[in-house]
Amino acid sequence: MPAWLTHRRLGWAAAGGAVFVIVVGRIAGDGPLLDALSVLFWLCAGTLVYLAYTSQSRRHRVLSRAVEQWAQERGWAYAPRDDSVLAVLTGSPFEPGYASGEHMAVDVVRACRVTGAPSWGGAMLKGGARKGRDTISFTFRYLVREKYGLKVWADVHVVAIRLPVALPKMQVQPEGVGTAVAKAAGAIDHLIESADFNDAYFAGAEDPRTAHAILNARLAQRLLEPDLAGGSWEIDRRWIRAWDATGTRVDVLDDRLRLLDTVVDHIPRHVWLDARSEARRA
Repeated sequence: MPAWLTHRRLGWAAAGGAVFVIVVGRIAGDGPLLDALSVLFWLCAGTLVYLAYTSQSRRHRVLSRAVEQWAQERGWAYAPRDDSVLAVLTGSPFEPGYASGEHMAVDVVRACRVTGAPSWGGAMLKGGARKGRDTISFTFRYLVREKYGLKVWADVHVVAIRLPVALPKMQVQPEGVGTAVAKAAGAIDHLIESADFNDAYFAGAEDPRTAHAILNARLAQRLLEPDLAGGSWEIDRRWIRAWDATGTRVDVLDDRLRLLDTVVDHIPRHVWLDARSEARRA
């Protein structure tokens, strides 16, 4: 659950306590009872604030230890904080976090993974592209609000794979309120002729031709299978990434990697070669 939801509940509890004190005060009138209730209310409010923040800090520590252990078991590099990885974040849903002016990347893990499938669809790409996939996972933490010296943070878990060449932007996400807004703003949907896929997902792209090649029939069918259904992912030039509005959870990290690897494995060879030729001409 995002941190700000916890504090919203705290705010409602405090507001309810304030209403209770006001109502009882009007009934009892001025006097010792009202003074006692006021003192009790502020003591309770202070205790709630303290418990909320200590609980949030404890939760962050537990999650960080789990991520570090996960990385050690798999031979990944771990860093408690590394803001350099924020370069992979552009566009939605990250603008609100940047707009806050205070953000960071925590619980950063990275590795160059060798997968069973050809790294880039069998395309002969130069450099170390054939050796593995440079992969990053981290928690994007940004300030939601600050009042009376208290800071409320929200987390987004990001998993990203660096691509050997830049591809046109495209995104796929489950149908929902956000996708309805995107459609209303003129975003292109229905990139493929699959009623089942189009009912389940919204797909948008700046280059429909390339997106159609990437989102081929085999990939579309695979994304409807239970282990991948409902996952959001996006290609943004040199990165393909998936995200979730929580801190890094090791119990779903492998699922995110499976989703991204599946997309990469289904990208046809000619898409990589065309992208490389386009980069040479630029």
